[in-house]
Amino acid sequence: MSSVIKSDTTDDPEFISLIERITVRLFAQGDSDEVFIIEIKNWFDHKWLKFSGIGRVPFNYVLDDHPQVALDEFFQDKITFPPFTPNRILRQQWHPAESFKTGRTPVHDTVNRQHSSWNLQKRVTQYAPSGLFVWFSSGTKANDRGSLMVYHVQTGSVSAWYASFRKTDGWVLHRTKEISRGVMTSLMETVTETDAR
Repeated sequence: MSSVIKSDTTDDPEFISLIERITVRLFAQGDSDEVFIIEIKNWFDHKWLKFSGIGRVPFNYVLDDHPQVALDEFFQDKITFPPFTPNRILRQQWHPAESFKTGRTPVHDTVNRQHSSWNLQKRVTQYAPSGLFVWFSSGTKANDRGSLMVYHVQTGSVSAWYASFRKTDGWVLHRTKEISRGVMTSLMETVTETDAR
C-alpha cells in the first residue's frame, strides 16, 4: 500500500503520519485485499466500537398489560458499520483505487439521509470479504487528541479494536479497547522498507 492519506489544515501532520504507519503495517500483514480509510469529523470515543445504531426493543412495563417498545443501543454479533451521520464523514479513501471503478458504493453514504435503524442490516462482511476498515478523527491540530478504530474482515469474521491518542511532546497511546497496548505500540513503530512493500 503506497497511497498517502488525504488530510486538511485541521489535521496534525504527525498524527496523519502515525495513522499511515499503523495502516501500512496492518496491510503489510498480507491478509487484506482492500483497505478503506475514513476520516471522521472531530474526536470519537470507544463507544462507537461495534456500535450498530439505535433500534426498537420490546419490554414489559410492570403496571401495564400491553407490551411496550423503547429505543435502545444495538451491538450485534454480526458487526455492522458504525452509524456516523453523513456530515461527520469528511473523506473516504480506498486501496486499491480500482475497486471503486466498478461502481461499488462508498462505505458511508454521505448523500442520502438514512434512519439509524437501517444500519442494523449493513453488515461489514457483506461489503468486503477480505478488507481493512480504518476510521480516524480529524481536528487533531487543535484538539491534541485523536482516535482510531479498525475493523479487519477475513474469512467471514470481523475483528475490531479502538485506540485513542494524546499529544504531549509527540503522539502517545492513551487508551485501547480490544487490542493490547503491546500490540498497539508495535503497530505505532516506524515502518521499515520491508513493511512498506
